[in-house]
Amino acid sequence: MNAFSIALTLFIILNPIGNIPIFLGLVGHYELQKQRWVLMRELFFALIILYIFALFGKPLLNALHLDDNALGVGGGILLFLISLGLIFPKYSTTDGEDHEPFIVPIALPLTAGPGSIAAVMLYSHEVNLFEFLLILTLTWAAASIILVGSTWLTKIINEKVLLGIKRLGGFLLSLIAVDMIVRYLMKLIKLHS
Repeated sequence: MNAFSIALTLFIILNPIGNIPIFLGLVGHYELQKQRWVLMRELFFALIILYIFALFGKPLLNALHLDDNALGVGGGILLFLISLGLIFPKYSTTDGEDHEPFIVPIALPLTAGPGSIAAVMLYSHEVNLFEFLLILTLTWAAASIILVGSTWLTKIINEKVLLGIKRLGGFLLSLIAVDMIVRYLMKLIKLHS
């Protein structure tokens, strides 16, 4: 597989355009400067997580006796719970407190999710490791520019529209979560049958 194919695949898996409503739903209630700071910090954490899995992914999961599929099911359940809080904010488990996202859910599992982690572990052996880390960094930078740049949308839309975006993001997140749970659960069932 060539460098362009790897970069394109990683960009599609990172899905920055599809994640815009979800990210805005999570940070849209902050001031513009804080939105950008939170997103940049979380995207940086995601890059570090992806680096770790590119370098030590398989041995790390083996040392913890974890299966890639268990990571997918766990990430899906976590995303589903977060999506419920976005769709039904009155019934959120945060009890009305304003909790700033920290690593979960933006860095992990939205950006560095099971799909991107699996892709990183797979593609890191397709090319020279240094070349792969460069491809990963450039792809991450392109996705980050799109996501951080999307925060200007909160400057030009009113609160009701933002609430609608937040709920749309929650709905999309719930679909992603259910798909992850089902897909990785089926793989686990096939693996153990």
